[in-house]
Amino acid sequence: MSGLKKRITAAVQAGRARATARPRPLSVRDAWLTHEQYTDQIVQIRGVVVSFEAETPREYFTLDDGPNRVGLRGEHARLRAQIGQRVIATGKLVFKPGDGIFLVVTTLQPAS
Repeated sequence: MSGLKKRITAAVQAGRARATARPRPLSVRDAWLTHEQYTDQIVQIRGVVVSFEAETPREYFTLDDGPNRVGLRGEHARLRAQIGQRVIATGKLVFKPGDGIFLVVTTLQPAS
């Protein structure tokens, strides 16, 4: 196998490993304080779903744990159904200046 083919194969395998890697568990506080370290990574965060400006076009959701919070992005009906509930949210952690720190939710399940 040529050197280029080996490098391509290794890159593809590394990408698959990252895609199937287990999400990194983080507290809401750690996600907020160390977001630069985890931006664009798949993480799992526990907290309570909270809604602001409920049932308006500007409604948005956060995952709260004490004084700390991270925004949630995802299907509004799914997030709305979990308001006030403690959940485990999994998704990609994102930071955008002006928008803040938020989790693009892929899975949401009740926390035990």
